[in-house]
Amino acid sequence: MRICLNVRQTHCESQVILPSVLYEVGLRAKKDPAIFAYACRHGLIIITRDADFLTSQYRPPHPGLILLSLPGVPGRAVVDPLMVAITILRDQDLSNTVYLIDQSGLKRVG
Repeated sequence: MRICLNVRQTHCESQVILPSVLYEVGLRAKKDPAIFAYACRHGLIIITRDADFLTSQYRPPHPGLILLSLPGVPGRAVVDPLMVAITILRDQDLSNTVYLIDQSGLKRVG
């Protein structure tokens, strides 16, 4: 599982592209379409808190999308539910699928 992380995090599994790496490839200040295009080109699953990624312009084909819908939960506190989701989804092909992590857990929404 290769991931493009579009949230403010500092720790996750080794194949995650952290914000510092997004900056190194020139994406830190970029808009969602540029991040989406980069993830698609490089086969990276997008993990984000930005619900804009559910709009029609981000429809398949894509490598997969995990939306963190945890309002009021600070960045560091999303690590545990995110790691649970990554563990559950680790061996699955997420191509063209969308998963939501909210207060009730992980669910497929697209």
